[in-house]
Amino acid sequence: LPVPEPGVNVPRNAALLTKKGAELERLDVSVVDHTATNEAVITAFESLADTYGVILLDPVEALCRDGICRAVDQASPNFFDVHHLSMHGARAVSAVLSPALFR
Repeated sequence: LPVPEPGVNVPRNAALLTKKGAELERLDVSVVDHTATNEAVITAFESLADTYGVILLDPVEALCRDGICRAVDQASPNFFDVHHLSMHGARAVSAVLSPALFR
């Protein structure tokens, strides 16, 4: 399933917010917004899963807590630009992917 994207260049904006003393949470996206934005894609993948038995892996499980998808987690950005996962974000998502790939 789609990765919850913040829609802004995370490292650049995190640096600007930090310089201004602003909260990095401004870069986060809610699970509700992510789901609404990607509704058509999620529905299409769910249809494939139902029809062909495709196993769906949801990066929300790794990148989101309490309904919020963090752009920056533990002082490390989860993205290296607008929508590509950083190594930190990829490691988090691999925790969801690995069990499904190696069963």
